[in-house]
Amino acid sequence: QGQQDAGKDPLKGLDRQPAIKAVAQWDNLVWPLDGQPEWRSQRGKLSVTGTREALQVAGEGLLEGQRVTLDGGLGFPAERIELRGVRAQGAGLKLQLDGVFGPQLDLTWAVQGDALGAWFPGARGQLQSQGRLKGPRNRPSGEAQLSARDFKLGDASAQALALQVRGGFTPGAPPLEVRMTAHELRYTDNAARDLKLGFTGGVVFRDGRWRLESATAELKLSGQGLRYGDNVLDAIEAEAQGGLLPGSPPVTGRIVAQGLHLI
Repeated sequence: QGQQDAGKDPLKGLDRQPAIKAVAQWDNLVWPLDGQPEWRSQRGKLSVTGTREALQVAGEGLLEGQRVTLDGGLGFPAERIELRGVRAQGAGLKLQLDGVFGPQLDLTWAVQGDALGAWFPGARGQLQSQGRLKGPRNRPSGEAQLSARDFKLGDASAQALALQVRGGFTPGAPPLEVRMTAHELRYTDNAARDLKLGFTGGVVFRDGRWRLESATAELKLSGQGLRYGDNVLDAIEAEAQGGLLPGSPPVTGRIVAQGLHLI
């Protein structure tokens, strides 16, 4: 059920209609609508008030019997979407979004999850992420951090994972940098234990192509108990370093393998 105080369609002709007020309420909302429901909200209410460029959103309800709240500001100026302190909280999730999405990006996010089974059936464990994207939408720069512990979502799981990404795709952006450590990652039948990955370099878009440019570059990989399908590698170490610019020293590499089994 719902009620709308701004005409039959408050979202139609927003340029000509300065004010909007809409309220929606529901009981026993499920998804998907056909088949076995995977997501159920026993009751809830969502309200939207304001104008096209300054909307205030507020909502609350029950998700699998747990209270969930939503609030924040939205704006839809020409060719972009503005998020102003959008927050969702409840049922093991804390989410915050701020910034602008359009031809130019300036987005920040923060996510904290613990026992997310109410949002994603079968999910468990802890997840944290925060970061920022800024710059042209097709060539942004930014940084992001992700950590997980005893986490499972669908066919993917991680006993412990820490990932850090920083860099950009435009000239003058910080050099691309990726760091990851892990302990027992699994996806379907594929698994990796004690995996470490490091990468340093610079990625730019030039002459219609993505290019990796850096005076120095470094790649390190070590792993134990790697499995991909029927292929098994009990231990591996790999290391490469060198310059990727004309005139720079050639890349050197090293790899050690033990217990290799390929089919």
